[in-house]
Amino acid sequence: MTAINEFSSQVDEAIALRNAGDVNGAREILAGILSATKKCPSAYVVLGGIQWDAGESDNALASFRAATRLDPTMEMASLPLFHILMEIGLVDEAFSEARRFLAVADSQEYSRLIWELNHTV
Repeated sequence: MTAINEFSSQVDEAIALRNAGDVNGAREILAGILSATKKCPSAYVVLGGIQWDAGESDNALASFRAATRLDPTMEMASLPLFHILMEIGLVDEAFSEARRFLAVADSQEYSRLIWELNHTV
């Protein structure tokens, strides 16, 4: 059984807790998953979202990067990584991430973002 399948219900529980406002409970579940395995990209994505919302950009970057290393085609990890990099002024790195992702997967959202950026300058 893969880490994605094995921990799917726990990741769902963490998402439900986060959505209900129990960020600490969600973090505890995610910490448990990531102490059991470092190979669950969805746990890193959820944790990265919590960290980003809390203003923990460095931690969020590390979480989203871990997720993209584990699953290079995971748009839910790549897009927030792109946005955080843009937010903190690492524009070249952000576009490198977009190019990296588009080399391995299609993305309507990246295509839309690139179109908008090209037409608003």
